[in-house]
Formats: sequence, C-alpha cells, structure tokens
Amino acid sequence: DVSTIGSGMPLLQHNNMLKGIHPEFSPDGVILGTFVGSSTTGEGSYSPNGYRLYRLPEGEHIQTIRASWTQFSPDGKVLLSWNYGDDEAHLWLLPQGDHIKEIKLWTPHSPFRAQFSPDGKVLATVNRHMESEKLYTELWLIPCGEFITTVRADDSQFSPDGRVLLSWNYGRYPYTHHLRRDVHLWLLPGGEHIREINPNDKWINSLFSPDGKVLATFGPD
Repeated sequence: DVSTIGSGMPLLQHNNMLKGIHPEFSPDGVILGTFVGSSTTGEGSYSPNGYRLYRLPEGEHIQTIRASWTQFSPDGKVLLSWNYGDDEAHLWLLPQGDHIKEIKLWTPHSPFRAQFSPDGKVLATVNRHMESEKLYTELWLIPCGEFITTVRADDSQFSPDGRVLLSWNYGRYPYTHHLRRDVHLWLLPGGEHIREINPNDKWINSLFSPDGKVLATFGPD
C-alpha cells in the first residue's frame, strides 16, 4: 500500500513480517527491494528464498526473483542476484525488472563474490576452478551483460573512476597473506592488459589515489 506523509511524499508500507531481513533502496531511489521468506515463481514452483522489487514512489510490485543475495549497480540501473546453491547468477534491468543475462558459476556452493565498477559500466565476478581450486575473475559489460575477459586473480579492485582494474594473487603463508603478487593492470571497459606491476615476483601492496590517476605500490626491498 502507498500513503503520504507530511509534504505529500509517498510512503511504501510493507505489511509482511520479515525477521532479520532488511529492505534496501537502489542508489537512485527508484526501486525498493525486500527479501521474503518464500516466493512462488511464474511457473508455480516454490522457492525458499525470494527478493521483491517495488517501483517508487507508487510502490508498484514489478518483480519477484529467486535470490538469497543481491547487489545494485552504483547507478541503480542493474541488479545482480544469486541464490545459494544455484550454478548461475542473474542480471536484471531496472526499473523495469527485465532479465538481462544468466552468468554461469563454476562452483555453485562456494560463496559468491562480485563487485560493480564505481561508474557502473563493468561487473567483476569471482569463480573458483573446480579442479585447480584457483580463483578467476570474470569481467562483464553493464548493462548488456556481454562477457569481456577472464583474469587469473585471487582478488581485484577497481580504480575510483572505474577505468582500470587492479588484479592480484595473495601470499600462501601467514606472513604474506596480506601482501600481493602477480599484480596486473587492466584497461576498462575493454579489458585490455596494460602492464604487470611486479615482474620480479616481489610481494607488494598497492593503493589508488582518490581521483584514480595514480597507483602507489609499496613492499619489501
């Protein structure tokens, strides 16, 4: 239901009791998403997890998706969803709620990791190879969901302007677990390799400047 308060601003009232499940607004304030305890899809099948999307300010229910984890893009135009145990994640176009793309996962029961670039133009998802157990980062163009490239990396970080991806592998010993090796820079949104930061295989750490124009690296001599 929708009611108005004070200056006439619409207020969406959610009448379901949701224990420990928190609603969230899209960054642009156009969509309200809420997790629900159960969901029935269009085919009539029952799902133990659901995520409902409401268009604001009217409070119109536009979509219910099977999901236990979601993330909005920084501009609020795309929603990424995943349901624990599924072997795919999904991209949804907002505010319409249309399905964009299915992203296949290599190991569905591993914790799903993903991040949007600050400008919302690229999505990075992390997959674990089932045989080698190594982590790989896959890049996707947003909002169309087109695959860009795969990077062998334990982790990655976008520059503040979203134009560069920094990727690295972590140390395998307690005294190096916080340092980075095999550090590479990738140009976005195309995914072209720019350069390797530490070709001598030294352990380093790194930090982007707030404007994304400078990368500082530091580590042992």
